Amino acid sequence: MGLQLLGGLTIVGRWTLPLINFVVLLAAFLALRGKRFWLRALLILMLLGNLAFFLVSNDGAEYRFISPQGSNTLVIREKSALVSSGQAELYRKEWGIFLRRLEGNISAFDSYQPFAQGQYHLEWVDEKTVLLAYYNGHGYQQMEINL
Repeated sequence: MGLQLLGGLTIVGRWTLPLINFVVLLAAFLALRGKRFWLRALLILMLLGNLAFFLVSNDGAEYRFISPQGSNTLVIREKSALVSSGQAELYRKEWGIFLRRLEGNISAFDSYQPFAQGQYHLEWVDEKTVLLAYYNGHGYQQMEINL
């Protein structure tokens, strides 16, 4: 989370951060064996909350589009229809396992998910520019994405 706030970076994979969070909470719970009942109860509530959020938001998806020469990758994270009102975030794949958040969002009406429905057209203008047309639930939107 600190990487996201300070550098706009996140880790590849939609479930990586929630999984790391769950493992850390579970390790803390196991480390407190027999100590401080109130702290163990709080950790149990946090684990259950983490699990509930994961179950509610697990139907989003991540789509990757590699430039023609392979030097850049556009990543689009389409959020869950239950959690958002038809939103997708844009990222550029950085070095290793990191993604950098790009400006702009993809918005749709009534929780519509254009990428899950295959209602989009993506065209690489050059290695750092993408033209995207997508159906937003009422009509097609167009946008230019600069990596």
